[in-house]
Amino acid sequence: MSKKFDVICGMVIVCNALTISYATDQAIANPNHSNATFVDTCELVFTIFYTCELCAKFACMKCDFFAGRDGRWNMFDSFLVLTAIYQQVVLLFELQSLNQNLTVLRLMRLMKMIKVFRIVRLMRFVRELRLIVASILGSVLSMLWSMVLIGLVTLIFGITLVQFVTGYLADNKVWDNYKEFPMLELQTA
Repeated sequence: MSKKFDVICGMVIVCNALTISYATDQAIANPNHSNATFVDTCELVFTIFYTCELCAKFACMKCDFFAGRDGRWNMFDSFLVLTAIYQQVVLLFELQSLNQNLTVLRLMRLMKMIKVFRIVRLMRFVRELRLIVASILGSVLSMLWSMVLIGLVTLIFGITLVQFVTGYLADNKVWDNYKEFPMLELQTA
């Protein structure tokens, strides 16, 4: 596939993610007012584009479509396109029996959310972003061990401080006169 084709597809994926973000924001901001016609029209346009993209890729790659370098992404895209087509068919024919089933509606909402994961695919075009993500993922183990070390240092410091305070209170016979210290009374009660 050409670089221009990949750039155009990337721009459409970003537009789709922005549209999903807008629809989600509108749905939570105005639960009684629906922008369904605009969002549904955008979803139809994106479904048509993704279907054409998938067909063009399949025509160019033939057998390498599922077995090639991007085979897993192509399977993921195929799954998303099939679910988008299914959503459009349900929307087009307004199948009342399926719309009344809450499980189907939840699955359709989940599929729309999964579409946003297409944007992860764009990372291969932005070298700096890939480098940052690889750095973050590579440093997760070091960060985990740093957190363990900070926790151990805090634990050791806390134990040492409590032992010094306990020793001081025992040496100065403060335990016998703890009524003079209201904070000790609260903690020992």
